[in-house]
Amino acid sequence: MKTAEYPILFRGDTEDFTTNGMGRLSEAISCTVTEALNGGYECVLTYPKNGRHAADIRQKRFLYMKPNEKSNKQAFRIYKIEETSDGEKMVVRGQHRSYDLSGYPVAPFSATGVIPSLTGLVTNCLVANPFTTWTDIVNTETTYSQTVPMSFRACLGGTDNSILRRFRGEFSWDKFTVK
Repeated sequence: MKTAEYPILFRGDTEDFTTNGMGRLSEAISCTVTEALNGGYECVLTYPKNGRHAADIRQKRFLYMKPNEKSNKQAFRIYKIEETSDGEKMVVRGQHRSYDLSGYPVAPFSATGVIPSLTGLVTNCLVANPFTTWTDIVNTETTYSQTVPMSFRACLGGTDNSILRRFRGEFSWDKFTVK
């Protein structure tokens, strides 16, 4: 790993990723990010159990890194930590911050067109939400409607009447922006 690519560890309540957080994980052995089109977006970090920040690596904290050469740095929330069979390393798994959208409920609403529909997800969110939406899709005729409260992420995809099913396209995640 090159120094510029080392993940940075942040606390789980962080919304500002412009600092060095709790520290750079410069002892990382490996770190890979996988992203599937309109699907999973996860990272796997291998770190020595005796590394400087090993005790700081905990579930719900963030690993902040560049997932590939073209993307901006992204935050991945740690959801699982395992020990390797030799007992000397830890394998840390994280999901992109956008998975947090599963915890943001959206009230029932209806909108016509992709931009009003995406905007409606944000404005009808029942709790404060740091995420914004953006699209380059031009569709002013299709209607999106939900009749029961649902999670923001379920509204985006994974249900029969989701934004993805209604308007098609591909999701891209950039920090707090759903594209």
